Amino acid sequence: LDMLCFLLQGLPAAGTMNAVMAYMLADWYRPGVTLDFPKGGSGAIAEALVRGIEKQKQSKVITRAHVEEILVENGAACGVRLKNGDVVKASRAVVSNADPFVTKGMLSNARAAGLTGAEMDAHMDKLTDTSEESGIPMLKSFIHIHAG
Repeated sequence: LDMLCFLLQGLPAAGTMNAVMAYMLADWYRPGVTLDFPKGGSGAIAEALVRGIEKQKQSKVITRAHVEEILVENGAACGVRLKNGDVVKASRAVVSNADPFVTKGMLSNARAAGLTGAEMDAHMDKLTDTSEESGIPMLKSFIHIHAG
């Protein structure tokens, strides 16, 4: 149980809420479910992502840098402001690995200033719609990766 809890959230069973364990075990015993792990451990996933990104000469990965805000100009994401105040400009794209709710929050200043545009606003609203009528349906499974 300690191993399963660690794989789920990085804590032993004693530090895992019962609801989390119940969800995990219910998912685990569904037909066709598999527990797998990457060759080289979860750090190998992060290393492969960095290698893929940094193959492009103008691309770089900055680690241990909390993004405070996604910057927008002319209706497109153009960079990020880090928590320490540094600004990192993007020449082609800003990719957010955060969930849609966090990403929407990082766009909130640009949206309030009218910089995001109707198309981006509608897209982010749809991604974060949790209503039963038109929202994103509840997933029947999950993936959890400790990536460094």
